[in-house]
Amino acid sequence: MSKLHVFGNNNIYREGTDKIIPLNEKKTKYIASNNNNKSYSVYTVDGGLVPSNNKCKCDFLLIVQENINRHTGYFIELKGKDHCHALEQLISSIDSLGEPILRYYKTNQIEYIYNCRVSTTAGVSHKNPNKKYILLKKNLKSKLKPYKGELDIKNTPYIENV
Repeated sequence: MSKLHVFGNNNIYREGTDKIIPLNEKKTKYIASNNNNKSYSVYTVDGGLVPSNNKCKCDFLLIVQENINRHTGYFIELKGKDHCHALEQLISSIDSLGEPILRYYKTNQIEYIYNCRVSTTAGVSHKNPNKKYILLKKNLKSKLKPYKGELDIKNTPYIENV
């Protein structure tokens, strides 16, 4: 499982091959269904990989080993109502961690895909989004391009198969 430690053993919140990977904060939940018992590591980003300071960052980074040569990662933000702030936190996290991630995968010749997930208590409505939200979403999607990833925002509990 050492190939899964992109950032070493530091700031690992949990790891293993569990079928259910629950992450929660206050009333917000993200649940990864790991039906094939793939190896995974969950890193604490806020106050972990990215030190606590005035910089905003997402809550967790989940990395799943699809096979020996391919990993899928998820920057995860557990948010109440402020979707714009959630996007800002994801952007800041990618800005802080993007280079080490790209360097690791290039050095180890491992294929990677990184995604962004937001679990929210405020509901998801794409009707009449404000300009700030549209710009942040566009910015985030462009930052995900090198990682071949996508952004998804869902109401809590956010449940997906990994």
